[in-house]
Amino acid sequence: GLAVSAMSEPAQLLGNVEGDTGVAAEDAPRRWWDCSTAGAPLESLFLFCLRLYHVLCMLVGLMVAVGVSVEMFFGIYVGFFSTAWVGSGMTSSSWTFAAAALVSVLLLQFATALCYSATWLARDAWRCDSFLAYRSLMMYTVRLGKESAGKYTKHIDVAFQVAVIFFPLDVLPVLMALGSGKSETWSQWVVFVSFSEVLLFWFLEVANDYVCKVQAMLAIVRDVETLVEEEIEAIEHGSQVSSRRSMRLMAYPQHTGHRASSWVTPSELRLENVDAAGAVSVHDFCTVLRRNLYKWPIVAAVGIAVLWLVGGLTKNTIVILLALACTCLTLIHVVRRWCLSKVPTFVRVTVASREERDRMISQLSHMFFLQAPLTFEDGTAVPRGAQLVPDGFMGRGVAWDQLKECTPGTRLVFRIKPDGKWIGFIESHCGGSPDQILENAFVAVFLGLFALGVGVWGGYLGMAFAGAIALLIFISPAICVVVFPKQAHGCHVVVSGLFSFVALVIGMAAAPAGSFAFWVTPFLCFGTHFLLQRRLQYLALINAAFTILFAVVIAVFFTLTASAAFAKGDMTATVYTGQNYSFPTTGSRFPGPRNFDSMACSATFPTTDPANPLLLADFGFFNKVVYEPEDGLVKYLGEWMPNWDVVKEQRRESGCHDADTCNLKDWTSWFVFEGKPGTPLEKTTVLTVRGTKTKLEMIFDLDLWSSGGLRNFAEQFSFVGSIVNSFWSSGLAKNVYKGKRERYQSVVDYLSDRLTTDPDRTYYLSGHSLGGGIAQLVSAQLKVPAVVISAPGVVETAELLGLDPLPLQGLVVNVIPNGDPVPDGAGKQAGEVAPVQCLDKPGYGCHRVFNTVCSLLAECGDQGTPARVLPCEFCPLENSANPGLAPQCGGR
Repeated sequence: GLAVSAMSEPAQLLGNVEGDTGVAAEDAPRRWWDCSTAGAPLESLFLFCLRLYHVLCMLVGLMVAVGVSVEMFFGIYVGFFSTAWVGSGMTSSSWTFAAAALVSVLLLQFATALCYSATWLARDAWRCDSFLAYRSLMMYTVRLGKESAGKYTKHIDVAFQVAVIFFPLDVLPVLMALGSGKSETWSQWVVFVSFSEVLLFWFLEVANDYVCKVQAMLAIVRDVETLVEEEIEAIEHGSQVSSRRSMRLMAYPQHTGHRASSWVTPSELRLENVDAAGAVSVHDFCTVLRRNLYKWPIVAAVGIAVLWLVGGLTKNTIVILLALACTCLTLIHVVRRWCLSKVPTFVRVTVASREERDRMISQLSHMFFLQAPLTFEDGTAVPRGAQLVPDGFMGRGVAWDQLKECTPGTRLVFRIKPDGKWIGFIESHCGGSPDQILENAFVAVFLGLFALGVGVWGGYLGMAFAGAIALLIFISPAICVVVFPKQAHGCHVVVSGLFSFVALVIGMAAAPAGSFAFWVTPFLCFGTHFLLQRRLQYLALINAAFTILFAVVIAVFFTLTASAAFAKGDMTATVYTGQNYSFPTTGSRFPGPRNFDSMACSATFPTTDPANPLLLADFGFFNKVVYEPEDGLVKYLGEWMPNWDVVKEQRRESGCHDADTCNLKDWTSWFVFEGKPGTPLEKTTVLTVRGTKTKLEMIFDLDLWSSGGLRNFAEQFSFVGSIVNSFWSSGLAKNVYKGKRERYQSVVDYLSDRLTTDPDRTYYLSGHSLGGGIAQLVSAQLKVPAVVISAPGVVETAELLGLDPLPLQGLVVNVIPNGDPVPDGAGKQAGEVAPVQCLDKPGYGCHRVFNTVCSLLAECGDQGTPARVLPCEFCPLENSANPGLAPQCGGR
């Protein structure tokens, strides 16, 4: 609801706290939670609880919008770069790289707008006349909530409230829960309906923006502004303007060209802007920095403290959020004030008394032009012909009503030079005000530097140079704001339209036909108005916060996915140069007291050789060698597991030569070990899935365990988060997530075929970290035992993939070092846990597979036959803690 002045009359309601019902401040309810004019306590309490529930629903929709946006980011980058990740000899073309970079800008605008709409809808739900702006947008009328509303308008409004808002939000979840007999069904439907309301509201905003653009352009084409010019000319000649003509002028769209909130009540008009000074020196810049450095960090700190008290944020999360918020918000605020103060366009005044207010109103024309010079009590002088900047959501007569009721202390802004014919349109309807142009440039530079860094790292210097030129062109409107302010608005329109059109063309050309990226690119272009969407001053700080959040997420995703397309065969062999040593056959916990051994030491896994079962340390060595390139794997397997051969390898870093025989959606690297031919072990097979080694496997981590990360994020927000997380157990989430089973389909196909053709063989699955998680998922599907190390919990992920995690309790053993942060990060553990000590400090050092192997050998001893001979560098922490273990290693 969102348009300016009479160009979009329903939009004016969105700027008013109580929906602009015409109730004066002194007639407002005495109790802040009492929305009934009769003041009946029971009725008021019910309305309060109902509004609070609706706000909670919209916050649920907001959290879902954040999660959906993150998944969209990832899905689009997968569409652009996935072929290059797996295809042999293929790298991402310059067109693909450019398309992904341009679409990233569209993604940022879309995600910010979606979450901004959700926040706005939550505020709209808190009105006494709930969802007034939402209903006004749907019905396209400003008469809602007014006594003058027609009978049919009121009836349609009631029908809309029942059918679109209150029945879906209040009644439908309860009916579905009663029908299913499950309480979680209620929360699932609350999530679904709340997000649907957010999507509908966002769509109405976008549609309203298009309608307002067309209406405003038609008004300009019909030369409406010539009347404004006549009024200015009359003022300059000292004559009064006729009331009849002034009323006609109200069709011209007014614009809020300031940074302050557009939240306007009948009793207060809060408008402000930066001081209109001349060029700013270095000393002045430092003064601005000193005066404003404390403001936004304090706001951010208070906000994070509230989140901590309400949602239980962890200490580390608070520190990260606080540092990020303080840095980004302070930088944006200072840069904006410093740059905009160079454009002497506005002057700010403060109304000191009612008499001064009335004197100002008497000098204003109906188009808010001063008909005579005016000096305020604070000493500020405003010249004749200056134009008061009314709030952008005011319609006919509303501005005057609010001006007449504004209280002493209200800050107002006058524009020294009124807008030209198209300047007001660009600033009002196309996001072309100076502060918004500077925000665009700040975010573009942030994302652009990441993109250029990836291009330089990949050796694409020519493409990086072209990208630098494109980035310079994209931020040219911001340069114009400071250097050539008169050309800034036109430059903004040309550059934004050009970049979005190029993104549409090459985005659809570069994305695989029919992919998610192919279809979503035109949707993003139209949803963001080709980067010319209207930007509102209302809740501007929240909008900036969402922009910063998604800019960071996009930068990380783009950097990782693009660099994975450039990286091929990036594995190097580990080189050991130290002396060799062996662990003894006994350890610190083996044998245990009174013949009671720890699980990590006593667990054995039968093979086809009864005298040679596999131990946990043996699986550790399998998982260590798969991180080596082909020659290193063969070398170290022969030294540490001499009775075994590697019979099959699938390395995704090597790529596929034929897309017809290779599933490009399969990102898993896995290896098959079997006992040497002619030995009792030859009928035993261990299929080991490699963990995170390459950038593709980092992407795999994000893709497969994204639900766990989103769950952990939602859990920070107590009750709202628990409702949001119920969505992951719904059938809709499972249907969407089930497609990710393709990521490891080659493992399932190979093992299924082996189980069918050679059922008498003994099979084991194994893996470390990501590989351990995949091994568990395959185990749940094929019922093959799995021995994994530092694997994440897979209960929730297995359910999302349509698998039953319950059988894993008897099929999986997970070796978890104390202090390893990964196993608990993605969800609940499904199988048995074998805890071991960590040689390193708690953290990711405890996640390293060689540290886990050394811990097992130190606790349980080396039962291998013959005893393994290890280099000194294999267990550096163990050698440092126990120098007597290997004196030849020098206690390193």
